[in-house]
Amino acid sequence: HDALGDINNYYSAYLSHFDDTWAKALMTEEDRANNLITFDFTNAAPIQIENAYTCGEEDGIPSNVPVYTAISSGNWDNAENWDKGLSPTSGVIVVIPQQHSIEISSSSKRLYKTRINGKLWIDPTTTRHNLGLVDGSGTIAVESPNLPSGNFSTYFTSSSGGTVEFGGYFSNVLDERFTEYKNLSIIGNGTKTLPNSNILIRGNLTIKEKADLKFGSDNSTYYDLNVQGNILISDSAKLTFPQKS
Repeated sequence: HDALGDINNYYSAYLSHFDDTWAKALMTEEDRANNLITFDFTNAAPIQIENAYTCGEEDGIPSNVPVYTAISSGNWDNAENWDKGLSPTSGVIVVIPQQHSIEISSSSKRLYKTRINGKLWIDPTTTRHNLGLVDGSGTIAVESPNLPSGNFSTYFTSSSGGTVEFGGYFSNVLDERFTEYKNLSIIGNGTKTLPNSNILIRGNLTIKEKADLKFGSDNSTYYDLNVQGNILISDSAKLTFPQKS
């Protein structure tokens, strides 16, 4: 593909996860001729190298990743719910403050970072989301067995991590990618089944409404369910364990 703009004015750039800024350097003639992006990371830790990389004219690469902060609750695509007066574009940072709840009702939300201190609800009919690096102390709510793509390690493991809420009226095995949560909430109806694995919940396990949470479907193997906070089950909900055969 042909390069856009004047390649003689191209800069190499990488995105620092530490401060969400783009580090830029004018490409050498050799790099341009060989289609290379070159940076010196002598004695750098792996986390400093695991970045996003690009190249282009300097004006086309922002110094900072744009941040979109919700200023009211409502639909993601409603520009009035965001501080910039525009709904978030791809590759940006999204912040949902504690007092707000945002609903995603259209597909293909692709972000660099998502900070959820309020609530993010994802319509189960939507697909192809990637929330990027996820953190915060709020709630991500889905009505399907699977969470969207993204890096949830901080959201699940930090002391101030958030809650995952599986709701809806489906019966299925919950996302098998994840065996560790900060807080896990099961609502709605139907039987939600945890994966056949040891499960760690660092905070609270909550089961409400008419939900049935089943711990694994393998009757031949024992697994551990380690809840380090409280187990809260409403009168119409239940937690069941398979009987070992």
